Amino acid sequence: MKTTSRMLVFLVLGPPTLARAAEDDWNMRDTLLTEAAAVPGAGTVRVSAGGGLNQSDDGADASVTSLGASLLWSPVTNLALGVSSQWQGGSFTPTASVRWQLLSEAVAPVNLTALVRFRAVGMESTGSELDAKLAFGRTLGRVGLTGNVLVGKGLGHRGDVDFEAASLASYQLTPSFRAGLEGRVHFELVDEFKTPEDMGRPFGLVVGPTASYVWKGFQLQGLVGWSSPRGSAPTGVVAQALATFDF
Repeated sequence: MKTTSRMLVFLVLGPPTLARAAEDDWNMRDTLLTEAAAVPGAGTVRVSAGGGLNQSDDGADASVTSLGASLLWSPVTNLALGVSSQWQGGSFTPTASVRWQLLSEAVAPVNLTALVRFRAVGMESTGSELDAKLAFGRTLGRVGLTGNVLVGKGLGHRGDVDFEAASLASYQLTPSFRAGLEGRVHFELVDEFKTPEDMGRPFGLVVGPTASYVWKGFQLQGLVGWSSPRGSAPTGVVAQALATFDF
């Protein structure tokens, strides 16, 4: 009985010896295409804002401007609550999310965080969507590896199931500067609700070199790469930047 009770406590609260990394740990910070594999320390409030030039998903324009902002709060250890909004090509997308860190490199081979997110507008802009994501990361000396796997289910009249995978490989050049390569791909596992994106390329891809600079609670990131949207929209250059600040 005691063993069962301890297991329940472990599952609800997480590992009792789970130690959070230093505030400038790259594994605790989202990048432009991937989500962090660790949760900021308890009490952290993180504000982010960014934007850039992306390729259009509907083929109407060769490129569109995107702007976004988010707020992430860690009320207790291993847990973070987030809200965000993004504007792209005349479409506004608010989201709300919950993150729970399951493993830390302090006591396990990898950092591992589970995330659940509600999107008022899904990947195909045809209705709301509920996403489930796993983010994992590993530090090997100066090399950092992060990966994301996401499955999203359309709500309402669109019942399609989306899949997305993202990864980042980076190298720490100095204590504050990191450079690497980042990419993301998405496609539909279940495609019953037909849209213009279903005509053409079966998957969307974004990939390119990235760099980030961290100073105390501030981080600035940039990515310049290539985008090949799902469907028949034209391919082209993508350029994005993101700034975050911790309180």
